[in-house]
Amino acid sequence: MRIDPVENVALIVGFRPDGGTATTDLMRPFVRGHYTSATDTGQACRCHAAEADLHAAGIVSVMHGGAVPLDYFKSQLRGKTKQLRGHYITYAPDAEDPLPKWLGWFLADGAARFFPVEVVQEARDPLDDLGDAWPTRSVRSKHVGVVGVGSIGSAAADGLAGYGIGSIHLIDFDRLEQHNLPRHVLTARDIGRRKTHAMADHLHRQHPHLTATPHDLDIVHDADAVRDLLPHWDAVVVATDGVESRLAANWLAVHARIPATFACVLEDGALGEIVRSLPGEGCLICNRAGLRERGTWDPEPGIDLDYGTGVAHRPMTAVGADLAYVGRLAAKTAVATDLERYGYRDQRIDGNHAAVGLRPARSYTPPFDDLHHGDTRWTRFDRRPDCHVCATTP
Repeated sequence: MRIDPVENVALIVGFRPDGGTATTDLMRPFVRGHYTSATDTGQACRCHAAEADLHAAGIVSVMHGGAVPLDYFKSQLRGKTKQLRGHYITYAPDAEDPLPKWLGWFLADGAARFFPVEVVQEARDPLDDLGDAWPTRSVRSKHVGVVGVGSIGSAAADGLAGYGIGSIHLIDFDRLEQHNLPRHVLTARDIGRRKTHAMADHLHRQHPHLTATPHDLDIVHDADAVRDLLPHWDAVVVATDGVESRLAANWLAVHARIPATFACVLEDGALGEIVRSLPGEGCLICNRAGLRERGTWDPEPGIDLDYGTGVAHRPMTAVGADLAYVGRLAAKTAVATDLERYGYRDQRIDGNHAAVGLRPARSYTPPFDDLHHGDTRWTRFDRRPDCHVCATTP
């Protein structure tokens, strides 16, 4: 066992049957990655089969002093027992829910006091616990791309993984720098790494069952390479900072005929925005042209006015938690869009443009008017026959 005496946590990393040799695999991913890897390893307990009544008595004992008599403890063990002392783990094969099959015990002063034991199933997908509450099997088969793995994109990728997307493709050519840390999912351990590779490792650690594939590509200069990827995806989330990269992603998604979800913040982080570009229903260019036609505000040019690096001449304006909020809303939007296409009506979104109030200090022109903190307003725009992107869709 590895034992942390401060937290009173022990991780069993190996066992030795009576008369046998020790069986230990310290290189298994879970064992290697658990925080007790920094603690000492030593022999610490015995394991013994027991009757289910012992586990029932252990649970009930919490209400009556938290212990069972040592004689009773011994009588409930199956088979021969050696001198009882120290720590024991008992396995009760006949125990039925809600009784645990495994319990730990500390033996002292003529009594046995139990402590909980969790058997970690390393190959288990945590989303399986949701059962019918979420269409896990459906989303697990999906391939979704994330273009731009910065503050919003990293949160979107994290959100997609949390919804159970089985394959996530990460597109970015940038590296993680220290000024990214206040608003990024990644931490200082990855400074200097390509964001795509570091994010793929992060997703694998959090969700071992998904496939995260890094692509060190520039959506503008490597458009030909990205174009070959999109037809294999079910959807794409675009979270780049620049207008040029957003327009390139829009063109590629429209011509690949896959849904695209564009996520950004506006007005130094006062507003968030989600735009859904759906096949045959209008794209980012259609949305912007419609805003200009109605005489309202076209926010697209301002997206190139970055929200700062945190240095004196470019102070940071958008708080990281708000950027993550928009990123996770983009992930939810992308997943809901795909599920609705396959008959999940509870995922329906009434609109393809969302304005999000983050910290609006004044009212903007529609559809960004009169938003309060936390408000999300969905509206609809239509495909325009004069759109130079949609009009050339094959």
